[in-house]
Amino acid sequence: MTKNITKLEQYAKYFFKRIFGYRYLHRGNIRSYQLERINEILRYARENSPFYSQIYKDSISSLNTLDDIKRLPILKKEVFKKAIQENTILCKGFNKSDLHCGHTTGSTGTPLEVCFDNECVNKRKLVLDRLNRDMRILPHKRVVKIWRDKKLSKAEQKLKDAGLFLFISVGDVNSPISTAVTKEKLENILKELEAFDPHVIRGYVSALYSIASLAEIYNVKFRSLESVVASAEYLPSHLWDYFEKVFGCPVYNLYGGTEAPGIAVNKRGSRNLTISEDLYFIEVLDENGNDVKPGEVGIITITDLHSKALPLIRYQIGDMAIVDENFYMLTNDFRYFSSVIGRTNDIFELEDGSLIYSHLWFVYFREYEWINRFKVIQYEHKRIHIQLELKNGFDFKLSELKSRIEKLYPSVDFTWEIVEKFDLDKGGKFRSVISYVPNKFNFLNKEDLSGDNKVKKI
Repeated sequence: MTKNITKLEQYAKYFFKRIFGYRYLHRGNIRSYQLERINEILRYARENSPFYSQIYKDSISSLNTLDDIKRLPILKKEVFKKAIQENTILCKGFNKSDLHCGHTTGSTGTPLEVCFDNECVNKRKLVLDRLNRDMRILPHKRVVKIWRDKKLSKAEQKLKDAGLFLFISVGDVNSPISTAVTKEKLENILKELEAFDPHVIRGYVSALYSIASLAEIYNVKFRSLESVVASAEYLPSHLWDYFEKVFGCPVYNLYGGTEAPGIAVNKRGSRNLTISEDLYFIEVLDENGNDVKPGEVGIITITDLHSKALPLIRYQIGDMAIVDENFYMLTNDFRYFSSVIGRTNDIFELEDGSLIYSHLWFVYFREYEWINRFKVIQYEHKRIHIQLELKNGFDFKLSELKSRIEKLYPSVDFTWEIVEKFDLDKGGKFRSVISYVPNKFNFLNKEDLSGDNKVKKI
């Protein structure tokens, strides 16, 4: 009993802040707040970032209305990537060692290292706490996270020590075959979940589907489950229905990325994804930079209201969304996406039935600085073709990469190809991982396979 009391005392302050902290970053009218914050970030970027000083030299210096943001250039991901590589976008006065840095997965092209200042990170944490409360991810609840193999955060480690957090890895990049999601592994995961008796399960859409399918077969019921949080991949409506039926609780669709976490999530009883408008000002644009019409697919364009070290102003993150007419009524209410699409990387099913999730490929290739972009295409269970677009001025060691990948997957016949330049898909999206092998997971955004599938070996 004494030990349990000590743990409660240890985490009481942490729990209190997470549950009862102030819910919003703004007071008063949200549009006035956004306009004020955009002007502050714009001024700071012009004065301290060599990149923004250059691209804004002929632009307006401040906005009179939010609509004036249309007079600023759009920041495409390719331009953003180049500015990071050339170290021109980070603002003066920040020491990189003091920043919070992370890597994108590269699902829209090349992985990027993005770094944010303490104030920005703290603001994001406050908003994420609010979203977590809405999704029932509370500090005193038992939470399962089904994710790629990674080191736990300090907060996650604290919760694990208290017996409130279970991390389940669905892929170790150094041992992909042994950690692939086989039926046996899924059965073990199901046993872990039953023993842990979670209040919340969070994971990749594809991983959740794997678990739901097996839970349905074995008629497993999670007696304490209060919510399921799907993220990182596209959640179509029929899967949303299926999750609610099998798990028997509300399902939340959390949208965000490394550059901009906690962008939007639905509220209970709704499938519209409410935008965190005290963190971001969002536009949804066509390919010419104009607002899309309600009901049409457009490019998500983000202005971060708090990031000073690495300003994100009209940044196109690479995903797409659909909005309705309410999106253009700039009232004091937070706006929403009717749907977010574009997060549709494929899962590979190998000949023995094991599953390899797409995030492993991004981790492999981001270690090689000479790779600009890549595509991994599965044509058959045993046949995978890899295309590489190289960076100019870098020596590349293809034999080393080929040897590593082929040793990891000895049952697969790999072919390799160097391409001069990849074309982007509609809206600037770039699919790096594509499977043409029919399986129960890959039912989204399939391309026509008619024509010649022959590839050039190197």
